[in-house]
Amino acid sequence: MSLRKSLAAIAATALLGAGLMTAAPAQAADPVTLNGAGSTFIWNYIDACKAGFNAATGNNINYTGGGSGAGKTALKNGTVDFAMSDSLVKPADEGKFSWAYVPVIAGPIAVAVNLPGVTSLNLGADVFAKIMAGQITKWNDPAIVADNKGTDSTKTVAVVKYKMLPKKVNGKIVKKNGKVVLVKTKVVTYKSVTVQTGGVKLPSTPISVYYRQDGSGTSEVTTKYLAAANPTIWNKAGSSTFSAAFPGTIPTDGTFQAASGSDGVANGVKSKVGAITYVEMSFAKERGLGLVSIKNAAGNFVAPTSAGASAFLSDFTPAANGIIVPNYVTKNPAAYPISAFTYALVRTDGKLPNGSTDRAKLTALKSFLTYLTETCVPLQAEKNYYAGLPATALDVAKRSISFVG
Repeated sequence: MSLRKSLAAIAATALLGAGLMTAAPAQAADPVTLNGAGSTFIWNYIDACKAGFNAATGNNINYTGGGSGAGKTALKNGTVDFAMSDSLVKPADEGKFSWAYVPVIAGPIAVAVNLPGVTSLNLGADVFAKIMAGQITKWNDPAIVADNKGTDSTKTVAVVKYKMLPKKVNGKIVKKNGKVVLVKTKVVTYKSVTVQTGGVKLPSTPISVYYRQDGSGTSEVTTKYLAAANPTIWNKAGSSTFSAAFPGTIPTDGTFQAASGSDGVANGVKSKVGAITYVEMSFAKERGLGLVSIKNAAGNFVAPTSAGASAFLSDFTPAANGIIVPNYVTKNPAAYPISAFTYALVRTDGKLPNGSTDRAKLTALKSFLTYLTETCVPLQAEKNYYAGLPATALDVAKRSISFVG
């Protein structure tokens, strides 16, 4: 059984066993199936939640992922009932109607590596920016070594040497045949030395960068972070297309590899020693990849965790239509700075993407979005490496959900 199916089964069992059914949405008189597509970042969370939603309402969720770009296209064409995206709809792609954004869930975008024996690594913002730009090409580069050298401490150690010294008896030098008798004598002196504890031993392995080939919200979030953290190198606007944000032309010597979807980049890194990528956390965990702690604007190396994402995403500016603009250089010392909200996109005129006013589907969609943003969070978010919305962001979500039907 796949991990996603196992998580779905566990979710349903947990709901029933914990007696949480009473707090869940009411059973629908005529169950419907909602079809969705888009962000692969949120895919594992949806799969973990949909069994519980089905048990509570009778409604089914069919979510096929495909990436944020594919989801927005499907939504515009009216071929799905909902789409999830980690990036915004471009004005040229909005169609003849306007969208509201429902922030659904938050989470860290992991920087994952394949370095045998290395389960965790530190990278400063500048160092990460140079790696992703192809300016640092080997894992034992001095800049990477400096970020992972461990902790220096001072220790007093004994230095033992042996010298031939005059033999003494009762304080008097012993002579034989008129010559001083020499004996081998241990001489101990002490000195202070610097000792390094911890740290990571890094190989000379070449670095291979895996990036998303398809339109991707994780690409947009990551490149926006890179542009904010090191605008000298990453001097273009962040983009859902990695190649569009890349400073210059992506190398064609094999050091950069394109792959589709979170599965694609995670599988690519798993198969290539020395590889690095950016990907939703659970995809990295499933494949046993090493995880990178990124130095935030407060100067701390922070690992990709639910708590780190919450700390980062608590510092944001609300914009129009439910859009949330995070502060990529927040000084929160606990913030993991490559974190994202995933949005559900809804029409502001109360219709489904294809223009339908199907009351059963609209009611089910509103119920499902509420389930994802509230009911399922304590059940599935943290254990699947996501984070619930900060209270102020949840208020934004509720306002946008009100547009549905």
